[in-house]
Amino acid sequence: MPGHSLTRKTLKSTRRTAALLFLIVSSPLLAEAGYPVDLNSLPVYVRAGFSLEDGSIPSPDEEIGDDFLRLPAARNRPVIVPDLKLPGMPEREFPELRSLPPADFTLLWRFTLTDEDLTHMHNPVLLFAQIGEGWQIFINGRLLQKSMDSHPVNRRLLRVAVNPRFLVSGTNQIVIHLKGDPLSRETGLYYGSPYRIEEAAAAEADVDQTLYIVLITIYSSIGLFHILFIFGDPKRRFNLHFGVFALTLATYLFTRSTLPYQFTDNANLIFRIEMASLALGLPAFINFSISLLPFRNRRFQLLGALVVLHGFTISGLSIVLPVNPLYDLLVVWQFTSPPLLIVMEAFLVVFFVRDLRRLFKLRGLLVGLYQALTARIPGNLVLGTTVVMVTSVYDIYAALVLHTSPGLSAYGLLFFLTGSAVRIAYDLLQLLKTNQRLNRSMRQSFMNLKRLHHTLTRSEEKYRRLIEETNDIVLTLDAKGIVTAGNSSLYRELGIRPSDLIGRPFSDLLKKETPEEGPFSQSFTVDRVQDFYDHGDALNIRVPLFAEQKRGHVFFDIKFEKIRSEDETDIIVKASTVEEDPALKYLVRESVSFEMNNDLFAIEDMVRRLIVDLPRFLDEYEISMIRIGLREIIVNAIEHGNLGITYIEKTDLLNSGNYQEEIRRRLMTETNDRRRVRIRLSLTPTQIRYRISDEGMGFDHNRFGFHMDPEQVEASLHGRGIFITRNAFSRVLYNESGNSVLLIRDFPDRAEPA
Repeated sequence: MPGHSLTRKTLKSTRRTAALLFLIVSSPLLAEAGYPVDLNSLPVYVRAGFSLEDGSIPSPDEEIGDDFLRLPAARNRPVIVPDLKLPGMPEREFPELRSLPPADFTLLWRFTLTDEDLTHMHNPVLLFAQIGEGWQIFINGRLLQKSMDSHPVNRRLLRVAVNPRFLVSGTNQIVIHLKGDPLSRETGLYYGSPYRIEEAAAAEADVDQTLYIVLITIYSSIGLFHILFIFGDPKRRFNLHFGVFALTLATYLFTRSTLPYQFTDNANLIFRIEMASLALGLPAFINFSISLLPFRNRRFQLLGALVVLHGFTISGLSIVLPVNPLYDLLVVWQFTSPPLLIVMEAFLVVFFVRDLRRLFKLRGLLVGLYQALTARIPGNLVLGTTVVMVTSVYDIYAALVLHTSPGLSAYGLLFFLTGSAVRIAYDLLQLLKTNQRLNRSMRQSFMNLKRLHHTLTRSEEKYRRLIEETNDIVLTLDAKGIVTAGNSSLYRELGIRPSDLIGRPFSDLLKKETPEEGPFSQSFTVDRVQDFYDHGDALNIRVPLFAEQKRGHVFFDIKFEKIRSEDETDIIVKASTVEEDPALKYLVRESVSFEMNNDLFAIEDMVRRLIVDLPRFLDEYEISMIRIGLREIIVNAIEHGNLGITYIEKTDLLNSGNYQEEIRRRLMTETNDRRRVRIRLSLTPTQIRYRISDEGMGFDHNRFGFHMDPEQVEASLHGRGIFITRNAFSRVLYNESGNSVLLIRDFPDRAEPA
């Protein structure tokens, strides 16, 4: 019916109008979508105070309260707390000599992301052009970074890593908790841009410091180079002024970069140095210009004295004033420096015009103009100072009005310094005067080198004799552990000719095991040596090495040390035979306890200590079996006990090749890190006892160690510890839970009851 049709049309129109009104009203609260996110394209909400507990900070899906001050989106938008005049906050005066206790402030942004945006995220970071004085940064309630030191920590070009899992599809919220003096202009976001969420690679490109590093290097090099000239000819004062000017600029650019934060995070100290170098730049600039002029002008010199007084006054005040007046002092410099620059430029233009008139008469219009600009000092200074003045005035305007970081004047100063360096490059001609002295010096140096070569040759011969005559084995390895040289003691002690070992890995010496021990006893030692190759500087170990002529193992104390040069690394290895403690032959009884952490590398050292008393009572084969049994029991106490790796898990891990990685992962957990293996040794004339306990859950020890035939032991990757131990000791007694074992070995014909 027509009436119903009209009604439906009216309802549809009403719905469209309501939806449109809703979008218009709610649009300030809805964030813009898309990644990367430019925070300056979003409104920011600011309020005094901060608390996570009282509900004053809304969640992303809640409406933002009226207690927040809304700042609209803007391309360059600083958020300086004293300029916002928040309710309850004192107003900043000029000059501001007060300093108030730190107060809390909240900054809030909202933005939306789609599933596609989250898919494209790989390594997002938050980029802040500047933030201070102290801060905590949250995203969707998750803390990203905290910096609440006792002194202001104003940071430029701060990058904060964002875990993509903290972000959601839909509305997201960034909250910054600022803490700082409500009168300090460093409290807040001082510069206007950039403030973004973007990929780390893009952020690194945005904050790339390559230009600063290049300019700092150029200015410093030029400055030092010209200051050195003053020692050769003190009359050439312009070299000194030029060098001081270049070094002052280098210092200022250094404080403007992010480089100082690698040495200190004290923002006040960095800003004071920045202000001092900025104020001293203009006096150094005008003094250099005065020293270059071939004539003296009293008015221009008076202007120079005024500029020097101006610069040193502001520089001195920047050191002694409290923090808050420093920004007012900066404003004073920004308003007073341009007039001084303009007056200086006017003087130089006058000098240039006078010189130009003389050249017009001699060379004509075009040739005279060309020579006046390129070959005459006043023209050179007019060109350079014009560029410096224009770029500096623009940077001052950008800092005062746009709140952007100064940068254009760096190029203007580079132009001036480059031109000045070219203009005074003729100083290099003075080096010709020293040419003969250098030639004589070179001849003398050549004779000194010949004498030095002779001395080095003799020292090398003495070193070779010293190495060859020592009883210790001395080897040199490359960075990968390949033997490159060895002395004759290698053959005397181990029966191996040095030529047979050169070109082979040092670990070959460690892998010669007796048939009874198999490959297990040296695995931890090999891993420890490999870890030294990769990360260490020095290593001391005690290991058995196989001596061919003795057909057995001899213990050596081996010391590894890296010797680094500019382009390569060598390793010096010194192996000394272990001398038995002469006091052991008088030992009758001993009782000692040990407590060790879960360091698998320390097991060999512990086992060697536990068997040090046995040579008086047992033969080498019996001691070797006890050593293997102790090692296996301690390994089991760490792996199966403290780290909780089951028999099945170890089998799967060994088969997959992930066993060592799983060991390292479990060692990182807090619970396992606290667990210890406790060992008690008791020695009597008739027997030795070892009580070994771990802090694990234990196991059913009756299922292992009784019915393994030799083929099973040889084929098994693990599980042989109890079997070997029962064969090495007279008695093996476990407690009920299986996390403590008593190992007893009776000495021949001296057995006593357990």
